[in-house]
Amino acid sequence: MIDEVRRDHTWDRFSRRKRLLELLSENSVAILATAPVKMMTDVVPYTYQQDADYLYITGSKQPGGLAVLSLEYGLCIFMPETSPHV
Repeated sequence: MIDEVRRDHTWDRFSRRKRLLELLSENSVAILATAPVKMMTDVVPYTYQQDADYLYITGSKQPGGLAVLSLEYGLCIFMPETSPHV
């Protein structure tokens, strides 16, 4: 995941997050979730496409994450543990 984030324009994402944080009022947070994985059948997934807002702010293409932004803490991303078998 780190390599995929580095390939994008890190400075652009930083300025996007800064602009979003400037819109927040005191003691508020912005929560962005990844797009769900959609399945064609019970075992065959569609090609994953990240939620545009989440991708725009975080640059992460991995499913299952949650981004929380606040004036006090900045950006905090929560990602599920990955299994070596998946």
